[in-house]
Amino acid sequence: MKEVFSVIILHYNQPDYLYTAIDSVLAQSYPAIQLIFSDDGSLDFSVENIERYIHEKKQKNIIDFKVIRHQKNVGTVKNLNEAYSQCIGKYVLQFAADDALYDSEVLAQFSRALNNVSKETIGVFARSLDCDENLVWTGKEYLAPDKAEYFSLLTAEEQYRKFIYRCDIHMGSTAFIMDKLREILPLDQKYHLLDDWPLILRITRGGGRFSFADFKALLYRAGGVSRPLKERDIRLTRYICQDHLRVFEQEIFPYSKRLNLKELCDITKRYDHDRKWMKRATGEFESRRRIEILSNDKRFLLRMIKKIISYQGLLTVVLGILLLNCLLNYLDKMVLFFLLICFVAVMLQDLLQIKRYLFNTY
Repeated sequence: MKEVFSVIILHYNQPDYLYTAIDSVLAQSYPAIQLIFSDDGSLDFSVENIERYIHEKKQKNIIDFKVIRHQKNVGTVKNLNEAYSQCIGKYVLQFAADDALYDSEVLAQFSRALNNVSKETIGVFARSLDCDENLVWTGKEYLAPDKAEYFSLLTAEEQYRKFIYRCDIHMGSTAFIMDKLREILPLDQKYHLLDDWPLILRITRGGGRFSFADFKALLYRAGGVSRPLKERDIRLTRYICQDHLRVFEQEIFPYSKRLNLKELCDITKRYDHDRKWMKRATGEFESRRRIEILSNDKRFLLRMIKKIISYQGLLTVVLGILLLNCLLNYLDKMVLFFLLICFVAVMLQDLLQIKRYLFNTY
């Protein structure tokens, strides 16, 4: 018998699209599929209607199906953890209920790809097509195939150092080997909506890697949490902002010694930018001291101290030379006193900037 392929569809308040997602799984040619439909506390959702629809439409290749419903909204991460706990397949793929699999051969192609990977490979990602509201391809892709091919050649450590900047892999077009994934599960439930970026960082940081298979896997509909900020619920926006900042604080900064200084400086700038984004988007701002976040890596702190001092460096040198000249030539005491005051003022300004950068909340 063919190995079972588990497919998870995550749903939250998308009644107009969910049957398209289900149909794309039911149409698969793969001979042994487990379908798990997991709802995250949607309004006006009927488990019985979904079960009846699947039962009436399914073919013999759907060997098992489950419909899970949370009575209240628990967030993407908890919803996905519950779905993962129900998986019986050797492989697993999850995508959102407003998306759809590209054609009937997606699972079969993932199966062939996953059967021919290195022992370090945990998942295989394929092409994800950006679509409009009607699932019509816009001509753009989540990650261009040539970049995906290059990414696939990198080691786990190299992939990790790429992932610190952004999550280049779309989870909806990424299938995992379930036994390897179980070693990393459950997903960290401190995150509310962000299931992909933290997981991928944990996998690559631990020595696992991803391979690319060049076929079209997912029709990715614009919308959901990818909508512009002004169209989102403020609560949803808050969760997105908090999750993004937590990735830096929990998945990247504690492991900063694995990065070179340029990477660390770039990531810190990105973190500062996201904190400002959170303040603009939600009006909320949780104070942090930069030294608390980066205290385990002195390279960055020393570089910033040096940078601050260098701004005043030329003036400090000039004042020092003038002061020394005054002492050597016994100039007027008032001039000497004035230059001494200027020199002390510049040094105090340096120290205040260092204090402000490292210890003040921001």
